[in-house]
This record gives sequence, C-alpha cells and structure tokens, in this order.
Amino acid sequence: MGNMRFGLIISIFPAIFITGCTTKISTENQTDTKFNQINSSAKDCVTELSKKITGNEGKHVFTFAFYVSSKSEPLGNSNYTKSVTTGIPYFTATTLDNGDPGSAWRSCMLKHNALVPQIKFPKT
Repeated sequence: MGNMRFGLIISIFPAIFITGCTTKISTENQTDTKFNQINSSAKDCVTELSKKITGNEGKHVFTFAFYVSSKSEPLGNSNYTKSVTTGIPYFTATTLDNGDPGSAWRSCMLKHNALVPQIKFPKT
C-alpha cells in the first residue's frame, strides 16, 4: 500500500510540474495593450515627421512625452492607486509646427487614433 501511494505521488508530480511550467498566465491587461499601440504610433509619427525635414532647416528636437497609466485597487476602506509614467517618442520642429510646438506630432498621433489624455507633454 505504501509503495503504491508513493508511486502515485511520483507519477502525479511530473504531470503537475509540466502543467505548471507550460501554463502561460497572461499578465497583459488592456492598459499594456493600449500603451503598446500608443508607443508604436509615437515611434511611427517621429519617423514620419523627421523624414519631412530636409537638411537642418529650423529647430527640431527629438525628446519624450510621457504616458501615465493608473490602476486603483481596494485597500481596506479606501483605494490604493498606482501610477506608472513611461516615456514615449515625441518630436517638435519649427518648420512643421507653425508656432505651436509639437502640433505636427499631435496631428499625426490623432491620425493614428493614438492621441489620448494619458499623454503628458514636457514643459517647453
């Protein structure tokens, strides 16, 4: 009886181990997916706009805007909010922005449906 129980445990353990090692737990949530889309669009817009500048005409700056994501969870009788700020590519160019720094980048992001309120801009 003891050897049978031991054999059963030995045969179940590898199955549990293999299942645990091959089971993928998805930690990606909608915020991560949204960030990936925003970040990809920001890269595309910086690339697209930088190609429009011929030579070194005017002032142009490659920098970062910030994507701020927040998640609130209940904690006792209140909520705990965790915010994460991540840099995304941002571009300004006097020849493209027509006096409104970053306007060409914002227009491009809007065209990509990626201009969202979670984007915070650097102080100019």
